[in-house]
Amino acid sequence: MCNAAEARSETRAALAWLKPLAPTDSFFLENYVTLLVKTPFQDLRNPEEALASALQAVAQDKNTETLDLLARAYRQAGKISDAVATESAAIAILPPRIPGRPVPENRRQMEEFSAALQTHGAQRDNQREKAAR
Repeated sequence: MCNAAEARSETRAALAWLKPLAPTDSFFLENYVTLLVKTPFQDLRNPEEALASALQAVAQDKNTETLDLLARAYRQAGKISDAVATESAAIAILPPRIPGRPVPENRRQMEEFSAALQTHGAQRDNQREKAAR
């Protein structure tokens, strides 16, 4: 069984290994952004670097995966409106659902993330309205 300290160490090592390779290849860049935005270790997250790298990934290859990563980077950077719009764009280019067939995992995850973003945005808007009163 893997412990948290070992997992943190492995994640830190992977980030260090990928960082210099990320600018040279879209595969490494996408993996670097994935680790930055999906790591459970708060101390290894870098919202500014994740956002800059995700923007670069989308510029190199705009697809559902890179748009989803960009949306997650926007979320980490606190840019909820940008995250919602970007995740919606990622979902829009997925193939349509097929009635009677299971929802593909990537679509399910993106739709769940999008719903969570919209809920978070609505809660933030409600808090702003209450504060303005």
